Amino acid sequence: SLTIGSTYYVRVFTNVINAASNTTFNFCVGTPPPPPANDECANAEMLTVNTTPVCTTSTPGNTLSATQSMAATPCNGTPDDDIWYKFVATATTHHIAISNVVSTGTTSSTDTYFQVLSGACGSLTSIVCVDPLTGSATGLTVGQTYYIRVYSYYAAGYNQSFNICVTSPPANDDCANP
Repeated sequence: SLTIGSTYYVRVFTNVINAASNTTFNFCVGTPPPPPANDECANAEMLTVNTTPVCTTSTPGNTLSATQSMAATPCNGTPDDDIWYKFVATATTHHIAISNVVSTGTTSSTDTYFQVLSGACGSLTSIVCVDPLTGSATGLTVGQTYYIRVYSYYAAGYNQSFNICVTSPPANDDCANP
């Protein structure tokens, strides 16, 4: 929320009571990387739906420099770094998995959260909120597009890189298709 062209001052001091305490340090001011291309719902990245329960095709992601698109409600966590994906349902149930999570923020955590939503950007309805890293979206309509919002569970400074995939149930998932 800085204003371009404005001067800002930074105060640096030691946290020691003894006035004779000195320390040396390096100080750097830089520009953070730009937000990911899929930082907003309108630019959600299309995911390939795997035709089996195995993640043979995954898509990489990183929440670093992402911004908040909407409140967490009804989910939990702090979605100040949400990024967006979408997929077209090929079955009434799909399993979503996030794997290979690595902390990329200034504070270390791999606690990643995701939400599956239906509707159009700007008027989405939550289907499921998931923490830990795998979950299922049920009651889907075949041929309809669904959105997945991924974010780090904690607030500023927490970011993660990861892989995400959407899988399909096995062909013999119910008695009608043995």
